Amino acid sequence: MKLTAKPQANPAVLQREAPEGEVVLVNLDTGASVALNQTGTIVWQMLDGQRTVEQIVTAVRQSFPDAPPDTVNDVSNLMDILAEDGFIGFEWPSNTIKNSKEHTK
Repeated sequence: MKLTAKPQANPAVLQREAPEGEVVLVNLDTGASVALNQTGTIVWQMLDGQRTVEQIVTAVRQSFPDAPPDTVNDVSNLMDILAEDGFIGFEWPSNTIKNSKEHTK
């Protein structure tokens, strides 16, 4: 996943806290579900379509100063999984939409 991507949570996803401190997400569109640990929950809360993946990784590192150097890979992998199951989408720049329309003419 590109570090400049701006992932956004799917509004059709239901969120519930589990007894062990995890957060469980259920995609009401597809029925898919996933449990997030504390780090995954921080990532989930930041998926607003405004922050880039790079900004989210920086925030995770600030929340967990002892985070491993490959945190960027872990966050990116989590977002890939969330995207595959429809939990997140991406905010597209307006010029990308315009260019796509021009190619379909």
